[in-house]
Amino acid sequence: MRNGLLAIRLGLEDLLYSRTSFLCQVLGLAALIAPLLILFGIKTGVVSEETGKLLSNPENLSISLARTGQYDEAFIEMLRQDEDVAFVAPMPRILALDADIGRADTGIIDPARPVLLPSGPGDPYLPEGSRAPQRGELYLTIPVAANLDIEAGDSVFIQLSRKLDGNQEYATLDFSVMGLIGANAWGKSGALMHSDDLFDIQLWRDQYLIESFGDTGKPLPVRERVYPKARIYAKDVQAALSLNQRLAEQGVEVSSSLRSVISLNRLDRALSISFFIITFVAIIGYAASFGAALWANVMRKTRALSLLRLGGFCRSEVALFPIAQATFIAACGWGLAAALYLAVAFVLDDQLRLALGLTGQASRLEPLNAGLSALICVLVAWLASSGAAWAATRIDPADGIGHVQDS
Repeated sequence: MRNGLLAIRLGLEDLLYSRTSFLCQVLGLAALIAPLLILFGIKTGVVSEETGKLLSNPENLSISLARTGQYDEAFIEMLRQDEDVAFVAPMPRILALDADIGRADTGIIDPARPVLLPSGPGDPYLPEGSRAPQRGELYLTIPVAANLDIEAGDSVFIQLSRKLDGNQEYATLDFSVMGLIGANAWGKSGALMHSDDLFDIQLWRDQYLIESFGDTGKPLPVRERVYPKARIYAKDVQAALSLNQRLAEQGVEVSSSLRSVISLNRLDRALSISFFIITFVAIIGYAASFGAALWANVMRKTRALSLLRLGGFCRSEVALFPIAQATFIAACGWGLAAALYLAVAFVLDDQLRLALGLTGQASRLEPLNAGLSALICVLVAWLASSGAAWAATRIDPADGIGHVQDS
């Protein structure tokens, strides 16, 4: 153990003694690694931001039922239990349901007639960390809130009307505003509410009796409820593709808005493959040249290493001489490359943000990726030094006797 540490110290001192050769090898390694780090950082930063922009819009993960159908509760429950589905809520009618929404304290009504949608746990339209609306609660989009000058915690009313037996009837429902929906999630004029509230509104408009709305209307039919369409959202891109295929196999025609996301994923995959091919070729080339340089250095140090063998160093301890040198060169080369990456990335960020319209970092290297690159660098150095280490173990102590006699 003691001789092993001495061999490592001698190897490092030999590097520092041959400063010119050491600096050339460090610069050569840094010149190889720095461009790779920059390319990988740009790929990660640009693709991640563009993917994030697309996926921040829930519509890019929505699954639309292409045909109007009669989808029963069993079908909806099947979707709820599907591991690829993030959220599903049945709709009471084919076209979106709209209504007059007004501010409770002033009576001012939004002229845009917001769209009403059913919501529930997992709804991608809900603000992050918010619970799903219960009966008598709703979430409003920014346009509605702006028109009515409303904030979370305020009260609103929904005003309905219908014709029943030739008479015009009205109903007013009170709701509490639980929060506001971000424009990036749903930028249109609309409101999210509990499914039961939404279905009651539609049934009342269809001239049925809803006791909480009044005492007039037809009795509700006793039959299994069926739905013409539903709001369906997948968990991610792969889940959406899998769900599309599975529903198609069941004879359910669907459509999605995944084209942009799929195109970006294909570009990311192509860039990743190209990057790893370039990296692999660069690693093989540098490992060969680095290994040859270490081998040549061992050959030049045959006399010194044979004396170490003569002084009691075993084969494995002498092998640490080139391995320690390779490790130190790799560490210094990677450190210099990382410093170059940070300097170049700082300049590139401003240029690429302006050119590509990015809001975040154009070049981003995650700590995990940086750590993996450092580990790979050291592992390649060890691989490159294996030949030199083997050569060091083949040095015969008897050579040291000859050198001592010559001196």
